[in-house]
Amino acid sequence: MLPGGRINPGENHIDGLKREIKEEVGLEVEPLRPVFTKEWSPTINGVKSQIIAIFYLCKPTSLEVRLGDEHDDYAWVSEREAQSLEGEFIDSDVLESYFAEVKR
Repeated sequence: MLPGGRINPGENHIDGLKREIKEEVGLEVEPLRPVFTKEWSPTINGVKSQIIAIFYLCKPTSLEVRLGDEHDDYAWVSEREAQSLEGEFIDSDVLESYFAEVKR
C-alpha cells in the first residue's frame, strides 16, 4: 500500500501530501508532478462518498523511513517486484503511469 490520505479542510493538497507521507513513513519529500488521477464513489459508513486521488512522483529529501501507526513494514521495490503486488496493494494503472514517468 502506498502512503496517502485525506487533506484537511482548507489545507493545500501539496501540503497535505507532504504531511501524510511524513506521518505514515517519516519521509520529507519534494512533490515533482502528478503521474495519475483516479476517481471513485464508495459508500463509507453508509454514506455515499466521492474520492478523487492524485498520485504524485516525489523526490525524498530524507531517506530515514520511520513507519507510523498505519504501516507495519516497508520495502523499496523494482518495477518487476511492484508488478507482483498489483491488485493486492496498488492499482496496475497507477504502477504503469509511475514507471512510464520515471523512465522519461
